[in-house]
Amino acid sequence: MRLNTVDRDWRFDWALAGTVTSGSNTSLLAALVTRLNTEFALKDLGSLCYFLGIEALPFSGGLFLSQTKYAHDLLQLANLLGAAPMATPISVKQTFHSQDHLPVNATEYRSLVGALQYLTFTRPDIQQAVNHVCQHFQTLPQQHLRVVKRIL
Repeated sequence: MRLNTVDRDWRFDWALAGTVTSGSNTSLLAALVTRLNTEFALKDLGSLCYFLGIEALPFSGGLFLSQTKYAHDLLQLANLLGAAPMATPISVKQTFHSQDHLPVNATEYRSLVGALQYLTFTRPDIQQAVNHVCQHFQTLPQQHLRVVKRIL
């Protein structure tokens, strides 16, 4: 929503970019879309398949939501597609390496951690580990980046 001022009056401009409508009652859904279309310029993009990093796969009971493609793209971004999976998302015993004092690229770190935060919508099993790495945005030694890559 943008708020514009014109001669001390408030005018509201609503933006519905990226809105998904779904439901089991097709007549009610059609009425909603018709009503929205009177107020906004809508464009029907067809059946939902991928939206904001979430893949929607229809089945007889509704939609199955998955972030598999998003997770794959994230692994590719971090150059970890060929990495072996770990049993736990975070190490219970911290080990230090000789390069731990070296700083990391803060932009890369924050980008990966932000992407991991979004991934926790469908992966609550990594939520505690992601929360842990989110607390280290000020000082970023190599050790913290290793923890992020372990979660991935």
